[in-house]
Amino acid sequence: MGRMRKQTADFFPHFTYKGRTLTVLESKWGCDGYTFWFKLLELLCVSDGHCYDCSKPTNMSYLAITAMVSEETALKILNLLADMGKIDTELWNREKRIWCQSLVDRLSPLYAKRTTTVPKKPVTNEEVREVSPEPPEQPSLPQTKPEKKDIKKKEKPPKSTAAKPPEPQKTKYAEFVSMTAEEHQKLIDKYGAERTELFIKKLDNAKGAKGYKYKSDYRAILNWVVGEVERELQKKGGNANGRPYPDRNDAEPSSTFTPSGGFRGNST
Repeated sequence: MGRMRKQTADFFPHFTYKGRTLTVLESKWGCDGYTFWFKLLELLCVSDGHCYDCSKPTNMSYLAITAMVSEETALKILNLLADMGKIDTELWNREKRIWCQSLVDRLSPLYAKRTTTVPKKPVTNEEVREVSPEPPEQPSLPQTKPEKKDIKKKEKPPKSTAAKPPEPQKTKYAEFVSMTAEEHQKLIDKYGAERTELFIKKLDNAKGAKGYKYKSDYRAILNWVVGEVERELQKKGGNANGRPYPDRNDAEPSSTFTPSGGFRGNST
């Protein structure tokens, strides 16, 4: 089971200009107000879901110690922040939980690079009770068996009984090559008997040596065997039997050719 992804942040944008919040805090508490605000934001960043629960006395004490103020001062500052709307007023007044929506909005670009979604404001206990009220008690009624409904099974359409046309019978022209007589005749008509034999031999050797399998050997010959055999013949400069093509000029010996009489010896 994988680890649960926590919704925390290691940093938050710290703008250099002073807004209304810092101005009010510094005017009332001086440097303590300034320090408390940013210490609070830091604590919210490292809190899971960016929500901090001050209803527990230990959590409230920890916040005051972190901000280096008394708990009384911390409570006054938090009440003021809630009145100003800098922290969620409803969550703080009802349950003493701190939620800062503006901080979460600033962190949204960080969550855009993660698989974890941006945290949402937690609901209060009052909201939970309003959403899911307890159902009123119902008087118990005698249990009756439900009437069985006549459910007619949907009749499946009858399968087509039309007979499929029989596949044409194939003949083996080599150990691994088979095709119909019509396909074999087409090859002969187009390429000649000698080259057809070369095509069959080429495909038979390829299927026997490399385990090739084809749905149609006839199509395999047309697809690649013809081209392979033609290239091989061109390289050899020969015909379908592998013999070189005769030069047209030398097809027949010249009638004017006279054989040599050999070397003449010295007369004795």
